[in-house]
Amino acid sequence: MLAAAAAADNAAAAANCERELTFADWAEIKEAFEMFNTAEVTLPELKVAMMSLGYVPTFLDIARLNVNVDADGNRTIEFSEFLKTMTFKMLKGDPDEMLKVDTRVAMLELRRTSSAPGSAALE
Repeated sequence: MLAAAAAADNAAAAANCERELTFADWAEIKEAFEMFNTAEVTLPELKVAMMSLGYVPTFLDIARLNVNVDADGNRTIEFSEFLKTMTFKMLKGDPDEMLKVDTRVAMLELRRTSSAPGSAALE
């Protein structure tokens, strides 16, 4: 069932892709992956890497990736698998998903700065 849902998502998004991945996009994906200094990332690290690119994956998103992207079934994601996934997400360009991320990041930043000693951010 998970595989069927992910396949449907992939087919729908592929039809909507109108641009190609730029070198800057590729470099950003590579940098997110390399923050762990390994040839592969675990599923919890995958979530952190995706968040660093502005996406907030749910448990279901990670489960889908584990089933559909982890080609060798070792419960880790190699760079080629991560690149394929993030290329798809970036080209799909879901503005609602990015808006949720931007709002969440803004709220976390506001909370962080307002709790700093001597801060008057919320006054």
